[in-house]
Amino acid sequence: MFLGILSDLSLAPGFLTKDMDPLWYRSFTSTIGNVNTYCGLLAMLLPILVIRFVASRNGWQRLLVTFGLILCYLNLFLTHADSLYFCAGISLLTLTVWCMRNEKRLVGWIFNLGLLGLSGCVTAILVRVNEDLYLDEITPHLLKIHLPFLILLLSIAALAGYLYLAIRSSARRRRRILRGLFLGSLVTTGMAVVVGFTYLLSHFDREFLNRRGLLWEIAFRAFLEGGFREKLIGLGPGNIDEFALTYRHLIVRHYDGIYQIENAHNDLLEYLATTGLLGFCAYGAIYVTVTVDFFRRLVLRKRMNMRMMYAYAGLFGYMIQSLLNGPHPLTTALFFAMLSLYRAEMGGVPETASAASEQRC
Repeated sequence: MFLGILSDLSLAPGFLTKDMDPLWYRSFTSTIGNVNTYCGLLAMLLPILVIRFVASRNGWQRLLVTFGLILCYLNLFLTHADSLYFCAGISLLTLTVWCMRNEKRLVGWIFNLGLLGLSGCVTAILVRVNEDLYLDEITPHLLKIHLPFLILLLSIAALAGYLYLAIRSSARRRRRILRGLFLGSLVTTGMAVVVGFTYLLSHFDREFLNRRGLLWEIAFRAFLEGGFREKLIGLGPGNIDEFALTYRHLIVRHYDGIYQIENAHNDLLEYLATTGLLGFCAYGAIYVTVTVDFFRRLVLRKRMNMRMMYAYAGLFGYMIQSLLNGPHPLTTALFFAMLSLYRAEMGGVPETASAASEQRC
């Protein structure tokens, strides 16, 4: 993450970019390479760090996680990929609901908001120091309306409000307030997701989200234009680029004379085209099962230990970013590793004595 920040500030060590085409420099980050792959990793790492920060009871652990969170948030503001905002936004909204279930987690969440605002303020200072610093479209707008500073003020006000209630209110009243915050955050998260997707769909065209609209159209056409066998089992894994040759003229026109397509930048559409309805339904069922299971456990207050929460966080981070990036071999491998952890904690692998004694959420 530190190297990623140096890359964003154009301060990366020379050996990392020695033979790189200047055209691709802004799409390069850290030692990972492609900025979208890096964003996929950050989208999985950020919610895991937030959970560790919010739930940690060890001072040194929390200090270490604080450093990691600040680096993550700085990457959020500085990395040359606006899709990370979408991924981080939905992940953080989902975790807000979880934090509202517990008073201590609520306090940790307030401090987490403070770190987010503080990182944004640091970014604003870096932009003032270096006015030639390249940023993608969203960050300059957020800095222009002083949103990071407002988030920092909000976290301070929220902390002051909590301290006032902790001193002046009974535990029973605080539980009632917390219950109201939980229901409010649950409804707000649902509404935000619906409004967000409605807005995105209403603005969809081939230039949508840095020409992702074109790639999604090609992937969907690959499914529609295939025969019965292709609709059932697809074109074959990794063959989206072969079909895309049919639309080479469109790709070259929209990519300023360059022909490039490695994937559909959407896992579900990629697998619909390459593995057909069978693969799409099987893969999509993972997304539905994990999401429904998480909110069911949250609403019904069912058991969720820390390892299960890490699995949920990593899975949600991957699933959200996979709607805009990938699939990439590195992040896909981590996705299935998180699925293994999730399945183990669901009872597929017997719990050890140490796991049974682990902190419950």
